Amino acid sequence: MHNITRRQFSMSIAGAFAGLKLASTSDKVKPSVFGGIDVGVQSYTFRAFSVDKMIEAMVAIGLSSVELWDGHLNPGKASEADFKAIKKKFDDAGIKVNAIA
Repeated sequence: MHNITRRQFSMSIAGAFAGLKLASTSDKVKPSVFGGIDVGVQSYTFRAFSVDKMIEAMVAIGLSSVELWDGHLNPGKASEADFKAIKKKFDDAGIKVNAIA
């Protein structure tokens, strides 16, 4: 029996879903609200992914809410143009950015 860590398992699942393309007429993810609770992710979970790959994975697994980790967008180093470009990517995918941590 081969033991794997939770991190290895999570990254392999996220990677597998990132390769899937949902059969849909829209590239926007449906709201991930369950029982009135907005379910999302902290982007640190996808730290091995670029922002574009992270968005692909989030759309594939149906997450519509994110808190950005400074590894994906560092507020101290990003320009206004950087903020607008990242926001547009998330908006185009139907993902709401709730915070930048």
